[in-house]
Amino acid sequence: MLSRVSTTIVRRSMATNAVRSFATVKDAATANDALKFSGYSEIDFKISEDAPTYDAVQKFAAFNIGCLVTTDAAGKQLSP
Repeated sequence: MLSRVSTTIVRRSMATNAVRSFATVKDAATANDALKFSGYSEIDFKISEDAPTYDAVQKFAAFNIGCLVTTDAAGKQLSP
């Protein structure tokens, strides 16, 4: 029960902080432009290799995403 409540709170807090604007295809000429308009550009898709699994699950649920980039202690991306 507590995990459902905390997940809901995290989702709501993330949703209120994210401002999504609408753009036309002309405004988003490249994939990078589309990313800027999508609302996903503000999400930190990285997680430390030492972070608990619970932290990863919280990010998956809060941002409605399915993967994260794992980084080492120095913040560098680990190779697959």
